[in-house]
Amino acid sequence: MHMKVPYEKDITPLVSYATEDNSNEFLLVIQLDRFRAYFGQPATAHVSSTLNVANYADHDWRQVCFAWGNEDGNYAWYLNGVQVDSGTGFQVGHTIPTGGAVIIGQEQDSVEGDFVNDEHFHGSMTNVHIWSTFLSETDIETCPTDDADKVFTWGTDPEPIFHGIIERTISEQFCPDPNAPDSDEEELLMKIEEKVDHIPTAAWNEQTVVLFEPVEVDSDYIIPREKISQELNEFTICMDVRIPRQRPEVGLFSYAVPANAREIAISVVEENFVVSIGEGSSNTKSINLFDVTDHMFHKFCFAWQSAEGKYAWYLDGNTVEEDTDFQAGETISTDDDSQIVLGQLQNTDGTFDAEKSFFGAMTAVHVWSTFQEKQVSELASCPDTADIFRWGQEPEPVFYGNVVKTISNFECMPQVATTIPVPVPVPIVI
Repeated sequence: MHMKVPYEKDITPLVSYATEDNSNEFLLVIQLDRFRAYFGQPATAHVSSTLNVANYADHDWRQVCFAWGNEDGNYAWYLNGVQVDSGTGFQVGHTIPTGGAVIIGQEQDSVEGDFVNDEHFHGSMTNVHIWSTFLSETDIETCPTDDADKVFTWGTDPEPIFHGIIERTISEQFCPDPNAPDSDEEELLMKIEEKVDHIPTAAWNEQTVVLFEPVEVDSDYIIPREKISQELNEFTICMDVRIPRQRPEVGLFSYAVPANAREIAISVVEENFVVSIGEGSSNTKSINLFDVTDHMFHKFCFAWQSAEGKYAWYLDGNTVEEDTDFQAGETISTDDDSQIVLGQLQNTDGTFDAEKSFFGAMTAVHVWSTFQEKQVSELASCPDTADIFRWGQEPEPVFYGNVVKTISNFECMPQVATTIPVPVPVPIVI
C-alpha cells in the first residue's frame, strides 16, 4: 500500500482480517512507532519492523509492504520498494483460513464489528493490494501488475464499501509513468504548479465537510473570498468541528487586519476554546466546551456585542455560558487588506505557524454581523441568514495545501453530538 504516515497514536490499524475463531487472524498496524504484523495464535504473536515510523510522519507518500511464507516462517518488510527488515521462523506451518472479513482502516474485535473509536486510520491511503504469494524485493520495486495470485486489487470491481467521512480523490502516479517529464527543469515546473493554491473538484455546498490532514504544516488552510466590509459592533460565528487529538494550540477561525493579526481569532488551546477580540490585556475568553478528543462532531458558536461587552458560548444548540464586560466598547475594524482564514491563525507578517495548523474535520461555518441570541436552536441546524460568510454558498473559498473536501452523509449537521461511523467490511472473500 501507499500511505501518508498518520500522526502518532498508540495504535493505527491499516488492514484487519478477522475470522470467527480469531479477530486478529491477520492485522497490519502502526503501534508504538513501529509497523507490526499480528496473525495466528497466540493473539499476541507478531513481528515488527525496526523503522521508527515517527521519522516518516512528514506529509509525504510512502509505500509499505509486508510479506510472509509459512514453510520456513520467512517474513520481510519493504519501504518504498526496498527491503528494510527480514527474518525467519515466524508462525512456521500456520495457514490463514478462509471465510473471514477484511477491513481497511480499522481493527476488528469480532468479525465486522466491535470497533473502537480511537483505533482507526487517519491519513491518506491508496494502492492497497493483497497477494497470496511471497513477493520479493524485485517484484515490489517494479510495481507488480500480475493479478494471478491477487486476493484484492485496488481500483477494480467489485468496489469496496466506503463508510463514514472518507474522501475518494485521484492520487498522483506512484509507478513508472510513460508521460513523466524529460528534464529536471520540467519536473521542477510541475512541482511548482502543484504548490499553487487550488479549488478541489468536489462539490461545494451545505453538505461539504473539509478534512485537514494530521501533519503540522503552514500551508493547509481555507480563505473565504468574502470580506468584512464595515466595522462591527457585534458578530456571531458558528461551525461544526471534529478534533481527533489535542495539540498545544490549533487555529479554527482568524480575522486579521494590518494593525492586528488577531482582530478576531478562535482557537483550541489544550482542552479549551479561546476567543480573542481586538487588543488589550483582557481581550481573550476561554471555556472548556467539550472533550476535544471524543471523536464526535460538535457545533459550537460564539456571539459578542460591543455595547455591554455581552458574549455567549453555545454548544450543539444550547447556551453554555453568557455574561457581559468582555471588550465593551470595542469595534471590529475593517480594511481593504483584511482577511478571513479557516484552519489557521494569521501572523502580523501574513505567515502561519505550522504547529498551530488545525487538523480534523470542519463544516457548516457561518458568520453573522449580529448577535444571534434568539436563534440558538436554528444555529444547531442549517442557518440560511449568515450575512458575512455562509458555508456552501458562492463564491467558493480558496483551498490551500492538502485540504480535502468530501460530502457528509446527512443533510444538515445534527443538533447533538454525532459519533464517528465505524467502517463496514469491504467485500473481499478470502
